[in-house]
Formats: sequence, structure tokens, C-alpha cells
Amino acid sequence: MDLDTENRLASLLLEEARRLQSEADREGVHAYLRKPNVRHRPNSRFLTATVRGVQQESVNLCASTDARLISHVVSLLDS
Repeated sequence: MDLDTENRLASLLLEEARRLQSEADREGVHAYLRKPNVRHRPNSRFLTATVRGVQQESVNLCASTDARLISHVVSLLDS
């Protein structure tokens, strides 16, 4: 990690600590215990890749099932 990134992260951590300290001064220890109200964006590339993987596996499963069914029917007809 480069020095600029480390400094940026340190600055963010210090800012968060100052904010929590001021809230703790007003509200007590509960300021440290509650979860932050942060909404992150979902990782769209990960979700897209996951959905594509599931769709491809479904196609492969259907093709495999169809091939086994056809093979079974052919074996029944040959008997």
C-alpha cells in the first residue's frame, strides 16, 4: 500500500474516532455499540457472474438429464 493511501485511511479512521468520541460525550457508551447506518452498493460484477454461473449450470444439468433420458429410452426401445 502506498503512503498516500495509508495516510488517507489513517485520516478516515481518525475522523471516525473523533465523531464517535463527540457522540459518546453526548449519548454515552451506546454511541460505540450501535451499528453504523451505511448502505453499500452491491458488487454488480460479482452478482452478474454468479447469476451467469447458475444459469450455465442449469443448462448443463438440463442437457445432462436430457442425454440420460434419451439414452434410457433408446435402451428400452432396443430391448
